[in-house]
Amino acid sequence: MFLMRAPHASARRFALACGALTTATVLLTQPPATAQPSLTTRSSATAKSAVTALPAATAGSGAAAERTRASTAAALPSSPCTPNAGVRACELWAKTGTLALPGGVTVPIWGYAAAAGDPPSLPGPLLLATAGETVRVTVHNMLGEATSLGLPEQDVPPDTTGAAPGASRTYEFTATRPGTFRYEAGLTGGGPRQVAMGLAGALVVRPASGGGAYGTPTTAFDDEALVVLQGIDPAFNAAPSTYPMSRYRPRYWLINGAAYPDTAPIPTAQGHRLLLRYVNAGLEDHPMSLAGAYQSVVGADGREAGHPYTVLSETVIAGGTMDAVVAVPPGAPPLIPLFEAARHIDNAGHVTAGTVDLGGMLTFIAVTP
Repeated sequence: MFLMRAPHASARRFALACGALTTATVLLTQPPATAQPSLTTRSSATAKSAVTALPAATAGSGAAAERTRASTAAALPSSPCTPNAGVRACELWAKTGTLALPGGVTVPIWGYAAAAGDPPSLPGPLLLATAGETVRVTVHNMLGEATSLGLPEQDVPPDTTGAAPGASRTYEFTATRPGTFRYEAGLTGGGPRQVAMGLAGALVVRPASGGGAYGTPTTAFDDEALVVLQGIDPAFNAAPSTYPMSRYRPRYWLINGAAYPDTAPIPTAQGHRLLLRYVNAGLEDHPMSLAGAYQSVVGADGREAGHPYTVLSETVIAGGTMDAVVAVPPGAPPLIPLFEAARHIDNAGHVTAGTVDLGGMLTFIAVTP
């Protein structure tokens, strides 16, 4: 079954989405810049690990071609979690930092780092475990206020107290089922502001057996990539403790900690099944769309879909996750646009020659033959 769902937006926004679809399709012959954003904090580990370089439009044959395909396959970023006798131990440092955005804009952020000496990243480091393991996450608080950890869909009681500045707190749960989840700052008094400042990331639990995203043939894949969605309101980030949340309005929209043209393409190959693990770590819903390919939704919020369905566009709700498989067809174009179809494909409305420049939640699936 093939469905084409219109984004949840006004007619004006939908018209903009259709215009973006047309424009993005034209850009198939114009590869985006592949350089990572110049961050004074660490560039997103997710974005850096997603691609080594934009694949060439043509590749060799035989063993050389297979090596090329393997070297450009999308994979999850490295994780700071280490396994030991059935326990997966992870450490996160909640810290302040800065993020460079397109147009020479730099904003302060709060984010998680994988080590005490590392700067924070948006999103936070990937937490990776296997179903059945005990997961133990220790948060080291290097902020100026208390912070805790929230783990939606996991059996962890809400922590409204958190760790004081300079202290640490450990959270433990059993990864009972595979899937894509999120973690974020928990329910202390400042928790919602901390999430808006960037304290969020992805948790991926692999099946103990069977392969695929959920251990089933329907969810099998060759390549996989995280697609973490976040927003930045520079006015809020400049004064997170006092800025009224009622006035919070993101102006920059991020995929894996970067806004186009700084987003990293997602590499795959013709004939491959590419699993996109969407994590909406922001405060608004985002309809995520492809131009030139379909995506089959096989799971949401860490639960396998009983009846997978195929769409061009599907909404990832605020705080939600979605697993979608793209079956890249033979003869697919070298670049397939992946973008937010409502209105978030610009950078603070920047205009050149009377036209709003493309930016925000836009990247490309880079396909090798």
